[in-house]
Amino acid sequence: MAKAPTGLIALFDSLSPQGEDVERRQMFGFPAVFVAGNMAIGLHQDDFILRLPDAARDRFIKLTGGSVFQPQPGRFMREYVVASKALKQTPAALAKWVDEAVSYARSLQPKGGKPSIAATPRGKRPPPKAAARRGGPPKLTVEIKKPPRRPTPR
Repeated sequence: MAKAPTGLIALFDSLSPQGEDVERRQMFGFPAVFVAGNMAIGLHQDDFILRLPDAARDRFIKLTGGSVFQPQPGRFMREYVVASKALKQTPAALAKWVDEAVSYARSLQPKGGKPSIAATPRGKRPPPKAAARRGGPPKLTVEIKKPPRRPTPR
């Protein structure tokens, strides 16, 4: 798998937001920042990716020369854009877009992982299935019926 250039990783690190709801994870094998469980910014190969709302996305593409993010050719990811080479060379301008991406991620419904059954309180666990209480799956009975009698030809 390809790695992001060191300079791009340094730029990403310098622009990454801080906060209690901010988490740095890997996405597509590259560094990404998640805010309240929603991806806000990330890297993909040589690309700096931002998640923006519709109006900001259109404005971003017009003003910066960015493009819609495609992790694979022909596969567009909704809400994500790629920063142009010129924008990556002006960190102050990119920082404004990063702030907008982080604000947008915070405005989305927070995502939380599904809690494991071990993490649920004792009284809140679902009752065990009936089959498990009896020591196994319910027994099936099969009835074999004889075919109807047909008169024999004479």
